[in-house]
Amino acid sequence: MFGAINFNITPPNCQPRACDNCRVRKIKCPNIEQGVSPLSSKPCDKCVEASLCCTYNQITKKKGPKVSSKKRKLILDQPWEVTDDIAYQHFENEQESHLCFSIRDDMSSPVTDEDTPSSPPNEDANALHTALVEYFQNTYTCLPLVDLADDNYGLLNGLILANLTHEFKKSANHATKTALLSQIRKVHLQKASLASDTISIDSVCDSIFLHMAMRALNYTNRALAYLSEAHTYYHLLSIRNSRTKRLNCLLTNLRYETNAHHLSTDPPNYTVAELLSRPYSGSLAHLCSESYNHQVISLLLWHTSITIGHNQYTSSSTGTGQPQTNDCRDTQKSIQQYLQLVRKPGTSAHLLMKMGELLNHQLSQLSSSQLQMCGTHTLKMIVEMLIHYPELHQLSQLLQFYIDKSETWSCASWLEFPSWGDEYGVAHTV
Repeated sequence: MFGAINFNITPPNCQPRACDNCRVRKIKCPNIEQGVSPLSSKPCDKCVEASLCCTYNQITKKKGPKVSSKKRKLILDQPWEVTDDIAYQHFENEQESHLCFSIRDDMSSPVTDEDTPSSPPNEDANALHTALVEYFQNTYTCLPLVDLADDNYGLLNGLILANLTHEFKKSANHATKTALLSQIRKVHLQKASLASDTISIDSVCDSIFLHMAMRALNYTNRALAYLSEAHTYYHLLSIRNSRTKRLNCLLTNLRYETNAHHLSTDPPNYTVAELLSRPYSGSLAHLCSESYNHQVISLLLWHTSITIGHNQYTSSSTGTGQPQTNDCRDTQKSIQQYLQLVRKPGTSAHLLMKMGELLNHQLSQLSSSQLQMCGTHTLKMIVEMLIHYPELHQLSQLLQFYIDKSETWSCASWLEFPSWGDEYGVAHTV
């Protein structure tokens, strides 16, 4: 009645054409030059470099004058023979109705680095070089997460975040806070947009860097969430080497500093040799010499031994041991008990004064390094709560003194730092 129906329609996407991502980014798609058909399911090189999903969902419209919506509806409503043109109009209608939601979502979603052309390899190499130099000068002593012998390109944004966190802690102002928050978003979006489901060491490091950034901003709940994420990623790692063992020590220390006792990792019982970085002799070898790396690992083990309550740990790297007792452990318990007392409703100011004097006596017996090992997070909470007790103002000042003493402690008194300042014209700051 309506004539013969021709179902031999040539698929409109069988010819080589640009993928969806290259079309959005307005760059030349490598699959066109290589003659790769969209039906081959082979991702283009640009998508592989940017870790994007290479798709061909958007329909390529025919060249020539566009058909108005009224004329298209008139054509489709006619009881004529279904030709290739009419079938193509049907297909185009379906595609447009399907894509309108994804296009609207793309317009409302924030623009990420993956929506822009990737940087040239030289720019990435220079950025990584700069980030590593700054990281080893300011942060590696406290967070020895990076091995120079590894491929650290995937950790670039995390290293920049760690450096910006250091800058914010050194000088907290609107500019440093804005830069830090911007980099936090960038690292978070990078983690959320990974095409692979594989968990790597870099995933754990990024979560730790995010945790440290949130702590610097005093975002306690978010810091705890990222620390929990780091522990989860650690348990999902399939390898155990010197770097993952260092991660275990660091996670143990962070867990006790933030009182996140619901989290757990493997019991850290290592030697210095087990935690040392792999040998490296590249252009950045001066950043972390063998002797300096040995001292940093010894400091990490010393910190961990105090955290888990070992009676004594002696550093064999410097020849000047760092003997410690359970004073730090006992003081941590006293700080926790005093916090519970302050939080308890109806506690009198007289009782808080008496217990505060005992806590002050314990804190006065600790050195700056021991105070740093105990952590200051809980003490800061106590000081904030004592504001409601004017008669305890003097005690609050004493506790603030120990907080400042802890945070200004420098390990430079016994660590031999490389000569970074002579080479780069900047002075090292801890």
